[in-house]
Amino acid sequence: MAAEKMTCREAKDLVKSYIEGSMSDAECTRFLDHVMSCPDCYDELETYFIIDYSLQYLDDDRNVNRSYDMRKSLVDDIKRNRNRIWVTKFSKIWTRILISISNVLIFTAIALKLSLPGIQSVLEHLQSLLGK
Repeated sequence: MAAEKMTCREAKDLVKSYIEGSMSDAECTRFLDHVMSCPDCYDELETYFIIDYSLQYLDDDRNVNRSYDMRKSLVDDIKRNRNRIWVTKFSKIWTRILISISNVLIFTAIALKLSLPGIQSVLEHLQSLLGK
């Protein structure tokens, strides 16, 4: 089920949350999808991002590693957030797959143990070979 498209009003209300990093992944995805397709909202984000970035730059005595190209910093920030969201989704999918596979293996082992009377001696033999 696809999420509803975000409106400009919603996006503008979420600019501060994006800059603070306080959005959920789903909300951040919807927000970024909108601002990347809406020049007005992107400009709004860029303006607030540059202001926030500049204030942080002035407050940080160790700003040696900070870039002066604030527009590039916004692009990098968007890429970082998109990548973080993708990695999170990918990790959740793989976790579910691995849990499913382990459940199938456990079920199969139990089914084999219950259905084959000689399997117990094979398992005991394997355990003795492994030193357990």
